[in-house]
Amino acid sequence: MANHENAPAGKRQRIKGPAQTQVPPPSYQTQPGNPAGGVGNPPAGTGNPAGTLPAGTSDPASNAPAAGGTSNLNAGEVAKKVVKVKANDHHVRATEWPEGYRPTKNSVELILRYLGQAFYQDAIPPAANADDIVEYNTRFTSEAELNRSIQAEFVNHGAYINEALVKVQEAEAKLREVSNVKYSTIATNCAMLSDDHKLLIFELLAAAGLRRFAPDVHGSHFSMYNITHERVALHAFRIIAAAGGLAFMGCDIFLSTQGGVIARMYRNFQFSRIKEIILREARSPGAVAAGTEMSVSGKRCKTTALKRKKHLVGEAFQPHTVHMVEDAGAVSDEEPPPKNVTMEAVQQAMAGVSPVLPANDPRAYIICEKEGRNPKVTVFVRDVDAERRAVELRASNSRAGKMTHLFDRVERLRQVKVGGPAPKSKRTKLPVGVPLDYYDPVFFNGLTIRERNDIANAAKFKIGLPKAELCVRSKWGKWKGLDYETFMNLHGNEQLELYDIPTRADMRRLAEYEELEKKLIAQLEELDMIEEEIDPEANDDMELVTQ
Repeated sequence: MANHENAPAGKRQRIKGPAQTQVPPPSYQTQPGNPAGGVGNPPAGTGNPAGTLPAGTSDPASNAPAAGGTSNLNAGEVAKKVVKVKANDHHVRATEWPEGYRPTKNSVELILRYLGQAFYQDAIPPAANADDIVEYNTRFTSEAELNRSIQAEFVNHGAYINEALVKVQEAEAKLREVSNVKYSTIATNCAMLSDDHKLLIFELLAAAGLRRFAPDVHGSHFSMYNITHERVALHAFRIIAAAGGLAFMGCDIFLSTQGGVIARMYRNFQFSRIKEIILREARSPGAVAAGTEMSVSGKRCKTTALKRKKHLVGEAFQPHTVHMVEDAGAVSDEEPPPKNVTMEAVQQAMAGVSPVLPANDPRAYIICEKEGRNPKVTVFVRDVDAERRAVELRASNSRAGKMTHLFDRVERLRQVKVGGPAPKSKRTKLPVGVPLDYYDPVFFNGLTIRERNDIANAAKFKIGLPKAELCVRSKWGKWKGLDYETFMNLHGNEQLELYDIPTRADMRRLAEYEELEKKLIAQLEELDMIEEEIDPEANDDMELVTQ
């Protein structure tokens, strides 16, 4: 066996030291302190009088490596192994967190959302006030001075109960308002915090001298202003977590005492996620809400597609039919029901006398109309949904309100719009990979040559369902077990003739036209460059005339 002394030419050899090389984590100089007796408490000092806040800087990256860790590596080799971390980059991949981190991270974010009164996913947090930033950055000359001041005030946080009561009343009023107009899990979880802990949160905020919780996400997290916000948020989190106030979130008590990890969760949320929300909203007002709505809708559609596929495979449908439902783009999204539905309205709807929705349950989500989808596909998938929901409700472990894995959870109530046209789906992307008969023939033939060619080439099976009259549940047994060749001979070939699939000649002509178009564009750009060289001011004069 070759070793590093007689290694063959051109082969890289791994050099192993006596101990594994330690790659320092990102700098967290202001990582918050731990509760008394918690894990990783720094020793009390001038900057840490009570032993609960870090004394000055505590940068893990500045710690000396373990003795002998890199004894046989020179400086050049060490530099190659160390991963450089951007100073202002607080984005963290899921694989970089400790195992089982998610409930604790959600708990940290819940405290931050209650502090900032951001009670739904796309809420825009308040912006930092420039005067407050300047005041804090000039009030304290060092982090040690800030620590001493905040620690003394945190001990006497009860003295700020009057200011805290005003803030709690303001937060609760906004929380009720959000709950009345939105279906927000975040708002529901915030409401589950105890009254004492809600009061504690704003007592600590007032004790730190902050008028409101609004970190300066565009500035450095090392500023005195941002350090103060971090101290308030994480001190409140640790007290509430230690008291069991976040048990309903599944918060890990041990992980909540790990100062560096919790600080990283805080900065990841504030200086990565919240900062991105603020920047997106500034560039395009309304983009955050629209993007969140589409993201949530996409996840629901993907889950529904997986459930439909699972059911069809379990019922021994052939692959050409399964392909009809497995693309998330083929699933209709839905509009949410109105909030504040009364029991009287529900009873009227069940009796068929509702004045607003004659036959729709007021609690139901109204299914949107999918553009271009063949009516027979709609009939088929709705029967599939009805059958698989009946199976879910018959399951021995099914009960109302049970929270299980998303894939096995009983779905929300979805109904077809009655008494008017269905709302149009906001998801307009054409599904690719489905059989051609997913599309209505008239709609398909009205697409461009390029679109029709892409859809046809991606379709592994050209036809997946028989005619509409055979797509109802009572007729499935006549065709669902047929292999693809037999199915096409009996049901598919006749339908395939309705679709205008581009031929090779069509695509050749299209390619020739696109090539000619590219040449014309290049010639026009060349003429523009020549005119610019002849008369550089011609374009400026034309702009003035246009104006």
